[in-house]
Amino acid sequence: MKNETVVHRLDVKVGTRTNVWVDRWEAYFNTEEEGHDGFVVYVADKSGWDNLYLYGWAGDGDVTPAWPGLSVKGTEVINGVTYKYFDMGKSLDGYEGLNLIFNNVDVQVDGPAVTLNRNFYFRITDKGFEEIDPEASYCIYVDDQSGWEDLALYISGAGDNNEDWPGLEPAGTKEINGVVYKYFETDVELMNQSLKLTFNNNKKEDDPGLVLSFVKNITFSRDFYFSITPEKCEEIDPANHGTRYSLYVEDNTGWNALALYSYGDVELGGGWPGIQVSETKEINGTTYKCFHLTPACTNKNINLIFNNNNGGSQLNDYNLTIDRDYYLRISEAGCSEIKDCTVYVQDNSGWDALALYGWGDAAIGDSWPGIQVTGTREINGVTYKYFDLSEHVGKYSNLIFNNNGGGQQIEDGGLYTALIGDIYFSITATSYEKLPKP
Repeated sequence: MKNETVVHRLDVKVGTRTNVWVDRWEAYFNTEEEGHDGFVVYVADKSGWDNLYLYGWAGDGDVTPAWPGLSVKGTEVINGVTYKYFDMGKSLDGYEGLNLIFNNVDVQVDGPAVTLNRNFYFRITDKGFEEIDPEASYCIYVDDQSGWEDLALYISGAGDNNEDWPGLEPAGTKEINGVVYKYFETDVELMNQSLKLTFNNNKKEDDPGLVLSFVKNITFSRDFYFSITPEKCEEIDPANHGTRYSLYVEDNTGWNALALYSYGDVELGGGWPGIQVSETKEINGTTYKCFHLTPACTNKNINLIFNNNNGGSQLNDYNLTIDRDYYLRISEAGCSEIKDCTVYVQDNSGWDALALYGWGDAAIGDSWPGIQVTGTREINGVTYKYFDLSEHVGKYSNLIFNNNGGGQQIEDGGLYTALIGDIYFSITATSYEKLPKP
């Protein structure tokens, strides 16, 4: 009987060899659960949606009922986790290549292609899914920037489940949104208990080395994520933790609204028309509409589609790998990256020569006094000396105008400048003024 001990005794003697075959071993365990119609898809639903449906397709047609698919059949608690479940129907037993889509009618998360020869367990958010083991406990993830030689986790407050000091060592590493976490696996018995976590540098109590630690109290009802630095330990949201970049857009489309959709490694906004403008920012006299991207986009290759927020107008796709901030210029003709930076100087210093040095994200010139004037240009009747800084576009630098190392310079305290587009200054021998674009 299933779930009961099966004993088969063999009369095996010393000096003999006995081969044992077990037929249909997988079929014994991959069987349907009593009380369900066919195999079951269990979903730990973290999407935040009001309703959840499961659609399945293969080839060109529906396998489940037509969109949005199956409704939730019920809920079931397994090891303290509440799952919504879908009975797939006995007629689909053994079905190969079934593509699953979790959805709320309007928004969808594409799931895997499966063969229905067992039950499946998934955890979903409104951004993605992962298959999980219902017999496994939650994990504790650590972005370890402590500088410690080693990391361990001592768990207390769990009765007989206490670990001996200094506790668990990491089970492995996992990369999430560009951040590599160390993670600790725990016993199922710890789920939903009140625990005290002591992160430490794995020094034994009798070790002469210094014991360094941070303590956190939790109710272990989910996965936990922490960041540890030499100064502190804090809980973090992995969706917003890590390196993030922004897109700065000079919008010349004339549209009343602007949204940004993408496809590829990341789908911005989870669907059309994408995400809205995060803020507007004036940089060097130009107003940029800013899209601040989440760490989930970092180092991902995506195809951008700027549109007028589903108003019927859109630009052609523009491909980027999100490995830095980008400055873009858009018009109804398309999208292009702003790759130029020129510093124009109305020079009233009276110096015999002019040079420009900079330090910070961008070093202007290999050494003091920096670079020489690129040339002169007349704009609206005014003659400017200019420096071409296009090789540093998008970076920041502290600029110091000087008389080419002759002993005079304008202090750099107020000249911390974003190197993008055209930048205009007026200088004297002792002061500067940042000018509007002519």
